[in-house]
Formats: sequence, C-alpha cells, structure tokens
Amino acid sequence: MTQFSQDKFLNKKNLVLPIWVNVTKEDIYNYSPSLLNIKGLDWNKFGVDEVCKQLYDAINE
Repeated sequence: MTQFSQDKFLNKKNLVLPIWVNVTKEDIYNYSPSLLNIKGLDWNKFGVDEVCKQLYDAINE
C-alpha cells in the first residue's frame, strides 16, 4: 500500500455507511432515532450488487 492510499484509507475511518438487513425504519428509530439521519443501504431493497457498488463508491470518494 502506498503512503497516499494508506493516508486516504486512514482518513476514511469516520465513514459510516450502515447496511440494514431485515429491519424497518421503525426498528431503527426504536433502537436509535439519530441513526435515521445517516444514509444507510437497505440490503433487501438494493441487493448485493448495488450495496457493494455504493460501498465501493463511498470508500473511494
């Protein structure tokens, strides 16, 4: 890993992208209302290909 890519990776440590699996917005709200303010991916809605693509895009921004 080059120093540049290592620095880029370490700077992403604050990236949070929840992946919701078999939970509803109500479940999330009941657990922690503030989590609804974070962009998350619904595994059941998007499926593996789209979730992986969006994760890749978020990491490589």
